[in-house]
Amino acid sequence: MQPYKTPILSTISNLFGAFMLLGAVGWIFLAFTADNAMPLYTSIGFTVFLALSALIQFGTAQVIDYLGRTAHSSERLCHILENSFADRLTSLENRLSSAAPLTVRIDTAPPPPGFRHKYFYSIDGSKTGPLSADEVRKLWGDNVVRDHTPVLQEGDTQWRTYAELLSLKK
Repeated sequence: MQPYKTPILSTISNLFGAFMLLGAVGWIFLAFTADNAMPLYTSIGFTVFLALSALIQFGTAQVIDYLGRTAHSSERLCHILENSFADRLTSLENRLSSAAPLTVRIDTAPPPPGFRHKYFYSIDGSKTGPLSADEVRKLWGDNVVRDHTPVLQEGDTQWRTYAELLSLKK
């Protein structure tokens, strides 16, 4: 990555600003030393115009430099992230290429006859179970478990409410 260099446009704008500022100072000097060929208010007005133009040129130079620095730092950040991700991916590829292949087994067969799901329920953050569907239904009838009580079916990864688990209501 190359070091940051000030954009040439910023340098040119700074030079124009410096010339305008020198012109404003020179114009004031001429206004007070000349033989009054031009009225004083015209000289002061032109001097103010040159001074304000110089300030605008300096400001423009600062904006251009800021944008250049921002673009440079963004490019640098992208370069760092790109290299970091590339290094991580290479590391992962190296680790995975030497490892045994992954085997994923998906059971699509229905549960065997007589298989009963087990359930857990949670009240105030306390998990209770495993219980059979009949036991959970009885707790619902005794007002221990309500329709909004979180229930987890064994083998599931997500809690649902008692009302969502239709298999309990059968």
